[in-house]
Amino acid sequence: MPLLRVVASLLLVNMFVVTLPAAARVDIAKLQIDQTLTRSVQELVNRSSLIVVGWPDVAHDTYPTERRIGDFRLVNYVQRIQVKRVLKGTSPQILQLLTTGVEPLPDPTNPLNTKYSGPLAEGDYICFLQQVRGTEYYSLVGIWQGLYPIIDGRTVALEGSGYPSLNKLTVEQFAQKINTLMGSRSSAVPPGT
Repeated sequence: MPLLRVVASLLLVNMFVVTLPAAARVDIAKLQIDQTLTRSVQELVNRSSLIVVGWPDVAHDTYPTERRIGDFRLVNYVQRIQVKRVLKGTSPQILQLLTTGVEPLPDPTNPLNTKYSGPLAEGDYICFLQQVRGTEYYSLVGIWQGLYPIIDGRTVALEGSGYPSLNKLTVEQFAQKINTLMGSRSSAVPPGT
């Protein structure tokens, strides 16, 4: 009788494992994000499934990949973003951001820094995001093109990557610009609505 219970329990466990959603079985170290750059602000908006104002948690999970560039290993990072406002799309209040970086951290002048963002530093950002295919994770559209820090209440277009027309805007001005580019007059909504 005890053997029968053990077999029955193993069958239940196997049924549970087999029916887990695909996102739960994703090997994060094997994921590759779309690093295609955009050619215009309009393309940046169009390619984004979400545009949010958020705050990334400093803590992040690290997933070393098997890919290397010279002496550097590519590493995937997952960090949570607390969404404060949604400018495009529908977002949960907390989303998972997937980024790729290199380790060891290269010298600041190394061109790898422009191609791989790594995890985000603490602060408020406007993020242009696309869902990583087949997962619950999001990545930045156009890497640095899709990231606008908010400093002293205004956005910063990162030199060499960000679009100047999105520089030095309040969040409300930024939202109006996004609505105009989407051809919509609707106002931005809080997360979860």
